[in-house]
Amino acid sequence: MKNLEEIHHFLAEHSWNSRYWIEADLASADDGGLELLLLKEVAFIRDSGHPTLSLELIALAQANGFASSWLLDNQARAHIRLSEYAVAYQIWRDLLVSDVENSLRQSCVRALLNFKAFDALAHADLVLQRSSTQEFDSGLAIATDLIRSKNWPALQAVLGSLTQQLWFHPIISYYRALACQGSGQVSDCLMICDVLLAREHPDAGFDQRVRELADSIRNDRSLHYDIDVYQAKLKGCFAEFGWHPVVVSGREQSLSILNKAVVKEAIFARDSGLTRMSLAILNLALLYEDNNPWALENKARALCLLGDYREAMDICRDILRIHPKHRAKDSALSMLENYDRDYKLASIYADVARLVELGVEQRQQALLTLRDSFAVGFGSEATKLMRVLMQAKSSECASSKCIELQDAWSSLKAHAEINRGLSTPAQSLKRLQEDVSS
Repeated sequence: MKNLEEIHHFLAEHSWNSRYWIEADLASADDGGLELLLLKEVAFIRDSGHPTLSLELIALAQANGFASSWLLDNQARAHIRLSEYAVAYQIWRDLLVSDVENSLRQSCVRALLNFKAFDALAHADLVLQRSSTQEFDSGLAIATDLIRSKNWPALQAVLGSLTQQLWFHPIISYYRALACQGSGQVSDCLMICDVLLAREHPDAGFDQRVRELADSIRNDRSLHYDIDVYQAKLKGCFAEFGWHPVVVSGREQSLSILNKAVVKEAIFARDSGLTRMSLAILNLALLYEDNNPWALENKARALCLLGDYREAMDICRDILRIHPKHRAKDSALSMLENYDRDYKLASIYADVARLVELGVEQRQQALLTLRDSFAVGFGSEATKLMRVLMQAKSSECASSKCIELQDAWSSLKAHAEINRGLSTPAQSLKRLQEDVSS
């Protein structure tokens, strides 16, 4: 039986102003309604910035008669907020292979795919293996074609779609391992292979293929895969900067675990002001896994702090190209927008060109947008857009309130402080005026 008083007492003790756990709603709720109100309150507490309090409430509820499996899903999400990823992945993995409703299973799958916890999904592929059907075989046929064409991002998308439809089979994880290897994410590839090889497969040929894939990575000396040498290099770097490791224990025995620890260590170092050490250990991580998205993203951040914007922006473009669907992409885009002059100007010019096509009224806005872009700088594309804009006649403007193009052009010249911003201009304002006038 559910003990509501304990929940009331807990919330009152922590001076929590409930959003959903309200007496009036509780009085009319059945058991299912009580579970739902509790889940909403747990999520609200977590999303309000109190994941630890959310976890404490979940534990209390479980001890007082609440048994919804969705509480475990919320428990995992709270651990994510606390950066306790391994704990969260374990919870979602166990939920996924347990006897739960499909909606909860799909929630776990989405979370594990989002965080690229491919080892947990490999475990599910082993435990929940389903017999093949025509629909499943069609999906695998598409995946096989993508492997032949080495289209790794598309392959990951197809495999993700199969998993989200709750198809589970070891071949999915094997193909996912191939995609990781092809895109340079060797630690993820090895992590998947290790899980698949932990349980003997009925098809000995399948086990052989997985083993050969793992061995090909471990035997590739170009990957510098020597965990002891890697650990020694890290220790030397820590000693050089007088740093006492926070995350790296020195006991990590797999590349995937060590690289994840190194990225977290780099973040701690950067936030502590040791940006150069952060960069140094990220460079080590990238020696062992050159396309690790989080290592690349954090390296770009470190380079920005050190003022090396050119290399940082090159890395951000690499992230967009190699990992178009990874969460690191959002950070890369943000850095490009904040620091990269060419990217900023290209975005502005595209917007101006779009406005130009919409008619004379919008050309006024286009010219003002172009004027505002002078705070960043300008390139040759600005000259071409100027010519297009100046070809429009002010008499074509239908609105009595619209600004005449010539007046806007004069305003533009008056505000052309093109040396402000992130980069010097591509050409002088005098040259720009001559080009437009000619």
